[in-house]
This record gives sequence, C-alpha cells and structure tokens, in this order.
Amino acid sequence: MAGQHRIEHPEARQTAQRTRSHSLRDRAKPFLHFWQKLSNDWVFNLAGLLAYNLLMSIFPILLALLAVAGFILNNLAPGSERGLLNAIANALPGGSAGTGGTIVRVATDNLQRQAGVLFIIGLLTSIFTGSRLFITLENCFGIIFRLRGRDVIHQNLVAIGMLLIYMVLVPIVFLASIVPSAIVTALHASGGGSGFSGLLIHLIGLAAAFIVALILFSAIYIVVPNRPVHFYEVWKGTLLAAALLVLYEILFPIYESVALRPNNYGSVAAFAIVILVFFYYLALILLVGAEVNSWASGQRETASDIAAILHEVQAHNTTRGAAGPTAGSPQEDLATHEGGQAMATSGRATKYERTNHRDDTKPETVQSGNDSRQYSGSDASNPQAMPSAHDPGEARQHQTTSLVSRYARRQVQVAAPAHRRRNQRALGIAVLAGVVAAAFWLQRRGG
Repeated sequence: MAGQHRIEHPEARQTAQRTRSHSLRDRAKPFLHFWQKLSNDWVFNLAGLLAYNLLMSIFPILLALLAVAGFILNNLAPGSERGLLNAIANALPGGSAGTGGTIVRVATDNLQRQAGVLFIIGLLTSIFTGSRLFITLENCFGIIFRLRGRDVIHQNLVAIGMLLIYMVLVPIVFLASIVPSAIVTALHASGGGSGFSGLLIHLIGLAAAFIVALILFSAIYIVVPNRPVHFYEVWKGTLLAAALLVLYEILFPIYESVALRPNNYGSVAAFAIVILVFFYYLALILLVGAEVNSWASGQRETASDIAAILHEVQAHNTTRGAAGPTAGSPQEDLATHEGGQAMATSGRATKYERTNHRDDTKPETVQSGNDSRQYSGSDASNPQAMPSAHDPGEARQHQTTSLVSRYARRQVQVAAPAHRRRNQRALGIAVLAGVVAAAFWLQRRGG
C-alpha cells in the first residue's frame, strides 16, 4: 500500500499543478481581454492626442479660470485668491517654485495686462479656446464607449458649459479644501508636526486631494459622454482615476528627478519634456478610468484595432475580423440599449435614422454586397454564421435598409426633444452668467 501510494503521488501532484495553472489562466483572462480593449481602442495613442490638447488649452483655461475664480473668491473669501494660485501651481509639475509656478505667473501677467473691452474679448476667446479640450475628450470617449458624437452646436454648447462648470466648481472645491488645510496649520502651530500627528497631517492632505480629484473626474465622466450618465455607472472608474492621480502626484517628482533628469536638456527643452510627460500620463489616467467604466457597463474588446475595423468596413464592406464577441448586443449600445435590433426592421430603421442619425452627413448612394449588421453578437466570431456575399436575399435586405436610410434622411428635420431644448437654455444662461460675472469682476477691479 505504501509503494502504491508513492507511485500515485506524482500523478496527483501533476494533476494539482495543472489545475492550479488552469485556475491562474482563467483568472488572468479578464485582465488580458481588458488590456486588449485598451490596445484596440488606441488608448495610448489617444492619450498623446489628449496631452497635446491639454498643453494647447492650459493657458486659455487658466486665464478664464483665474478671471472668474478671482471674482468668486474675492466675494466669498477675500484674500484667498493667492491660495488658489499656489494650489494650481503646486498641482502642476515642479510646484510653485518650478514649472507650475511659471505657467501660473504667465497666465496671471496676461490677465493683469488686459483691461476694459479687451478683457471681455480675451475672456470670451479663452473660454472658447479652452473648451476645445472637452470636444477632443468627447471624441475620445466616443471611441471608448462606442458612441456617436454630438452635432456641432450641441458639442460646442456642452464643451463651453463644461468649462464654465469647472470655472465655478474649482474655486468652490478650493474653499472646501481650506478646512483640512486649516486643521493642518493648527496642528503645526501646536507643535504636532512630527510622529503620529505628522502622519495624520499627511493623510488629511491626501484625503483632501483624493476628494477634489473624485469631484472633478465625476464631472467629466458624467457630462462629457454623449449619453445620459448616472454616478452609479461611473463610480468604479472615478475611484480608480482619482486614486491613480493622487499616487501620480506623489510619484511624479521622483520620476522627474530619476528618469527624466530635465536639467540635462536645458531650460526650454526641460520645460517641454516635463510638461508633455506630465500631461500624457494625466490623460492616460483619465482614459483608463473611462475604459474601466466601459468595461463595467458590459462593453468588450473589438476583434481588431481602429485601423483594421475601418479597412474591413470600408474596403471589404463587412465586419468580419472587426466585430468583437459582444457586437450587436444591447450592452454595447449605451446610447439606446437596442444594439443590432435598432436596424432589424424597416420601421425601426426609419425611427432610428430620424432620431439618432438625422444630423449625420452621409453620401446619397445605395451600396450592394454583403452586410453583416443583421447577425447577432454571439455569431461575430463564427464565419459560418455570417451572411454570404452571394446571397441575393441578403443583398435585397441591404438595399432595402439603405433605401430606408435615404428616405429617412430626406424627411423634414424632426424638432429637438424637450430635454435638448432645456439643455440649450441652461447652457445659454450659464454663458450669460459667466459674462455678467466677468463684467462685475472688471467693475470691481476698476473701482
């Protein structure tokens, strides 16, 4: 019995090892699929695009922010404007004594040199220029969440409204952060700057930074995507992005001094390298948080990246090798939750074209050939389930759908829904309020 036990033991051990190997592989599969989604959505390329837009928008946004925030803070808490400037500078790389301080000083000097009508024109120009960042962000979110972009008017209204929200939200959040700062100052004054009290001070500062990041990321994830969003849909990505941002703010100075070593490139090149790297990783954190929200909603990776999808759809008129395992399912359609059923019948196709695609610019042509929109998402990876390119019934179906689309596009433009009109009025009031606030601030400054 003992000999038999020794003979069977290696087999049992190998079986256990294989079981553990399969278990680890199964646990790693979701992470591998998530990484594939990041890669196919071009998140790392989009982060570079967003970083460039951050660099181009930083000065206009700061000009608009300092103009409106100065008016708000001088009325709510006189003398706190300098604290906001220091907080913004410290949030940028290098802090108030380095690159961040340089950026804030340049923006402040430009603001102080403007007066009268020139100031109003400069403020409105800064608001418009700075809002371009949120248009780029909406386009990036459109790729991640598989959403169509807004039309030009609504896109600009939302972008300007988002910037105005930040212009009001930042000083309010800053005033709220004064409370933990006051606690820190009181502890320092009482000699509690070391030991457990010092650790407590540090934790309070991190908690305040985390809450601020949580609020700002929540506003982006809820307002910018072209669909109604609730906080329970975005809290996972918001928490991750806020935590990564706080960690990034702690580790970036170390990374800057050890890996970048900007002093080796000269002052101008060092400034460019540091600010670009800082904005790139900031954009990457923002997009990774959005990807987490997309994954949590049920969206999965496509079969290929964006370039391959365009090639298959436009060159071959098919989604073979492009559509992912969940293509056409309601979970992939976050706008209407209809999925492939939105184009299942002529009536549905007409309704969908009228309500969702009526502002699109499309060529007035009828295509022939195979079309893969009618198969379900579960058949996306099965070539046998795909429609045949030589099926005359499928060709007639595709031609009928195209004719329906042409008919829908030629219909009288449907009036905007009530909620869109309310959004337009709200954003118009917000713009007017921003102009009035700037005028009052100018009058107070001149007095």
